[in-house]
Amino acid sequence: SVSLKLTIQPTPLRLLLRPATAFGEGIVNDAVSIVLYQGVTEVGFKGDPSTLGRLLLACLRNLALSALLGVFNALVASYVLKRANMKSDPVRESCVIMLVAFTTYMLCEQIDLSGVVAIFVLGVVLSHYAYNNMAYDAKLGSVMAAEMMSFVAETVVYIFCGRHLALRVLLTDSHHELTGKH
Repeated sequence: SVSLKLTIQPTPLRLLLRPATAFGEGIVNDAVSIVLYQGVTEVGFKGDPSTLGRLLLACLRNLALSALLGVFNALVASYVLKRANMKSDPVRESCVIMLVAFTTYMLCEQIDLSGVVAIFVLGVVLSHYAYNNMAYDAKLGSVMAAEMMSFVAETVVYIFCGRHLALRVLLTDSHHELTGKH
């Protein structure tokens, strides 16, 4: 049997930020646009200076609370990983990381905060504190699971975009055929 020893060269922060800068878009851009959208829907921005101040406060509150929740959950997960001594079970270590990320996102979305900001901050803090306390196999498994989920999510998005475009073209062509207008 051939034994293949993989090394994990990139830091977790690089792995976190690398997919975020693909195609010229960044996770920070996405987070800011989501926070602005949530702020506008909360305040009902009408363009006058008084609502601009309320919009700014709503966005800053959303960003701060989301970031605080991400830091808190990351520190709790880091503490659990360090004290629970799961080095002999890398699957459970990886599951803790994935479950903390999922529950942080879902909690933020349920209380009308930005799950994207919370996940971003969670990832940065986890990469600093929890990553060094994990077994090699858990590090490798977590990185591979994150890469796989990223690939599947991108594939699903492209499939839906392609399906939407194809349906739009087909419906437009059939509408032109029925009406006789081009």
